[in-house]
Amino acid sequence: MIIAGLLFGVLFLVLNGAGMFYNPSNETGSKETHSTNNIRDFEFVLITGDGERPARLSEFLGTGKPVILEVTYIGCGSCEMLHSMGYLRDIYEKYGDQFEIISIFIYNEGREKILKYKENYELNWKYYGYLTKNAADFLISFEIKQLFAHIFFDGKGVERYRNYAQIEFVKNAYPRIIELLNMGEYEKIKEEFGEPIVVIQVG
Repeated sequence: MIIAGLLFGVLFLVLNGAGMFYNPSNETGSKETHSTNNIRDFEFVLITGDGERPARLSEFLGTGKPVILEVTYIGCGSCEMLHSMGYLRDIYEKYGDQFEIISIFIYNEGREKILKYKENYELNWKYYGYLTKNAADFLISFEIKQLFAHIFFDGKGVERYRNYAQIEFVKNAYPRIIELLNMGEYEKIKEEFGEPIVVIQVG
């Protein structure tokens, strides 16, 4: 998985240099923001209690509950550090009636490996899935700049914020962000926490 991390880092640098990722510095006077225009519905394999089934992101959005889409893979250093710290698990245990988490593993890891990962890190949210198609196409479509990535959707299915690999930010900010999403105070999220931070790192 070290090789996978290196490949992701190279992919990011190449595509970003080619202008294929959104870069706020390319737009005069613009800051990095995310809107519904950036969202692409996608297919994945959803892991269920007794097997798996085809699913789409749109099935889980617009239900009245905010959703965090977690983009991850087995072997991702920051992802595994986050999960080992237990911050996201603790937040879901306390506030899980107010939002949902969907973890998408991008390298076709398969049901058994993901369930083993879930058990090892004692992950407690409901939804896990994996991609069966090209991960690079997915990363480009969603403009994913770093892993792990957490994409916040409000209860109507509109993207409102992102967090790229900022582990302490999960602990310190997520309860408040979830509260603001449920209150419909979307602008306050950026007012209180600023624009998403991207630090290029491999793995």
